[in-house]
Amino acid sequence: LADLKVPIPPSAALRIVRGLAHGIAYTHRQGVRHYLLEPSVILLDKGLNPKISGFDTSVLIQSHIPDKCWIAAPEQSDPDNYGNPGKKTDIYQVGAIFYYLITGLMPSVTNPLATLPSDHKAGYSKFDTLISNCMSPDKNQRYGEIDDLMQELDLLYAHFSQKQEKVSYRDA
Repeated sequence: LADLKVPIPPSAALRIVRGLAHGIAYTHRQGVRHYLLEPSVILLDKGLNPKISGFDTSVLIQSHIPDKCWIAAPEQSDPDNYGNPGKKTDIYQVGAIFYYLITGLMPSVTNPLATLPSDHKAGYSKFDTLISNCMSPDKNQRYGEIDDLMQELDLLYAHFSQKQEKVSYRDA
């Protein structure tokens, strides 16, 4: 994923992020959290199907997240004010990756919702709610479970699939 030239078309971003969310849902059912989803640990095949790696280093790095890391959830950077990391940390990071893929920009570390997708491109307001529900600094304002996020991703993906946009690795 780190090698993709961003931004990419929404249909491609939705395909990738849906696959990422499904992978995270599986790990959550196993009682595992990632805590450091970032482009370099997400591998893509030619069909844009993501494979998540980095589980070994994410646990080690959790206690030493670099300052101003754009993918870090507020609870990772400031647990005294935002609480401990958990499932919603991975949800935050899935949202940050989606934001990055469709806007080509890394979200603000200090104020992740300072700009929404619609601030960058007309017609992207349909993604604002998803981003807000993933990346709220208040964990209680995020999706409760990754399955809730997947439902919204499925609805958006169905909308774009109806447009019959053809997506290939070369497009993204």
